[in-house]
Amino acid sequence: METTFSEKLYIGAEWLVRLAYLQVLFFAFMIAGAGVFGLFPSLAAMMAISRQWLKGNHTSPLHKSFYNYFKQYFLVSNALGLLLSFASVGIVLYIYWFLQLGGIWSNIYIYILYLLLFITILVWIYWLPVLVHFDIKAKQIFKYALFVGMMRPHYTLLLLLLIISLYLLSLLIPGIIPILSISLIVVGWNLIIQRAFQKISEKQRQIKQV
Repeated sequence: METTFSEKLYIGAEWLVRLAYLQVLFFAFMIAGAGVFGLFPSLAAMMAISRQWLKGNHTSPLHKSFYNYFKQYFLVSNALGLLLSFASVGIVLYIYWFLQLGGIWSNIYIYILYLLLFITILVWIYWLPVLVHFDIKAKQIFKYALFVGMMRPHYTLLLLLLIISLYLLSLLIPGIIPILSISLIVVGWNLIIQRAFQKISEKQRQIKQV
């Protein structure tokens, strides 16, 4: 049975309201967590909820689900997120320092640091989806995030295209930034990376069957 135009319009409006409310919850819980300590658990909660939506689960109360995920991931997301933040800042500062020094050895260290920065960026992209998708130990999350990033680099490019597209859309519709921008990025982020997870799982199953 085909969906009528009015039904499609209703579904679209329902998604817009859902995404807007999710973004409101993100800011509310981030503020409640004292900003820095609320950022990563709020992102993890958004990621977990959008994962449930993509699986077809739209019935759970949004506020209650967000609160439960926020509590569940509060410690581990803060520990990993702050560790990754300090590492990233440290790498950038070292790059800046060696650029000021100059010389052959400084250039060698700079190339090494650029490689580390690239690895760190891959981990940044994948660690939150890995956290909410897999039941693995915290110390394995960064390793698995890097593994996914190295195995599926084209999904990383798709994610960058998504961010660029949303940025261009925000220029056309300025009001979208405070209302939908973060929730749209997280849902799109999850959609792309869940696909990467599926492809890796299929590949692993094929290898086991050989």
